[in-house]
Amino acid sequence: MNIESKQEYRDVVFNKENLSNLDIKKSYFYSCEFVNCNISGSNLSDSRFVGCIFKYSDLSNAILLNTVFREVEFISCKLIGLDFSDCIKMLLEMTFKSCDLSYCLFTDMNLRRMRFDECRFFQAEFNSCNLSDSSFDESMLAECKFADCNLTNSDFRFAHKYFLDPRNNILKKAKFRLPDVLSLLSPYDIIIDNS
Repeated sequence: MNIESKQEYRDVVFNKENLSNLDIKKSYFYSCEFVNCNISGSNLSDSRFVGCIFKYSDLSNAILLNTVFREVEFISCKLIGLDFSDCIKMLLEMTFKSCDLSYCLFTDMNLRRMRFDECRFFQAEFNSCNLSDSSFDESMLAECKFADCNLTNSDFRFAHKYFLDPRNNILKKAKFRLPDVLSLLSPYDIIIDNS
């Protein structure tokens, strides 16, 4: 199917489409499904995705300036290098399962109750985000940065390789488990003897 800018699509299933590096600005997608699609490097600025599902698709390095994601599911997708901070933040609603979110940026965003299940993060950045009541179930958070985030009631019990500095994040009633929770002590340069 040929996707173009300034078009509206409803209840369409895009299967194995190569949309890489396309300019599909100001397009509207309602209840659409993207399966095994390559959308990497495409310009999705000013587009709307409402009630859409992305499965096994690659959106890496896509441009998301003023993009709307409302009731959108990402399942087993490659989302490397996306700047979600550029999206329209009002009524933002996404869920992620088994996705690669390495090098993604989340700045000044309300990600309350966001679910990141079985996701891989590497050097992703969360800056000044509200992540209260969010879950990182079975997610790998290697070398991710959390700064000035509200992590109240967030669930890291089954997350791995995270580092959260308790001096510049709100961790009230956040859930952790041993041994990963010991990483919270790293900024204090203390020695823990397990003998």
